[in-house]
Amino acid sequence: LDALPGCKFLPGDDILQEMRIIKSSREADQIRRASRIVRRCFEFLKSASFATMDERVVEALLYREARMEGAEDVRILFGKPGTPPWALRPSEDNVLEPGSVFIVYLAVAYERYWSEKIRTFRAEQNAFSTPDPAKLEALYERAIECLQPGKAISRCCKEIRGAIQGAGADVINDYGLGQGIGLSLKERPFLREDAKGALAEGMCLSLRLGVRDKTMGALMAGDTFFVSGAGLEGLTF
Repeated sequence: LDALPGCKFLPGDDILQEMRIIKSSREADQIRRASRIVRRCFEFLKSASFATMDERVVEALLYREARMEGAEDVRILFGKPGTPPWALRPSEDNVLEPGSVFIVYLAVAYERYWSEKIRTFRAEQNAFSTPDPAKLEALYERAIECLQPGKAISRCCKEIRGAIQGAGADVINDYGLGQGIGLSLKERPFLREDAKGALAEGMCLSLRLGVRDKTMGALMAGDTFFVSGAGLEGLTF
């Protein structure tokens, strides 16, 4: 400080956050690589046979799969909406009974860059199946369509919530609609109705959507996207 008389030091967090919003081509490639690991793990989850249907076992196998694919860090959360009150949480010593609904959140980092995905499954005897939430899929596709480059983020979010309410769905607000992703799981821009600015080419987003369901308790879907000039490019599909 003595070497810089007359200078005023200001916090740099906001400046760094703004600089991280638009990803370079190299950064986007790193997030794509992390996304391939996420995609591979979910493919494994849908195709594998489990000797024991237990949260700890599923977590260990997903962790192993991600590590074998090159992940440097792994975050896994589970949710059982059939047993309210529920929330996404770390694994517990819970048996996954056949027929029970099971939500899986997975995030992995590759060379410090993150990607994430969330999906709803139904536990079977020794495997997982994907429920047929046609209503959720339609709402999720509508949400993706709302997120277009050049459009104000606040307008995008209002359109998404309007589409959900128009379909008579009860949205789960606990986890928000998503945000930017990159060197951190939470970066700008945040997908909120009070957000400033517009979606721009080069952003990477984590989109998530959750709705309450009378039969299954809740349904959730979420993916990582790259904002291209033509719209959203799904990286974890």
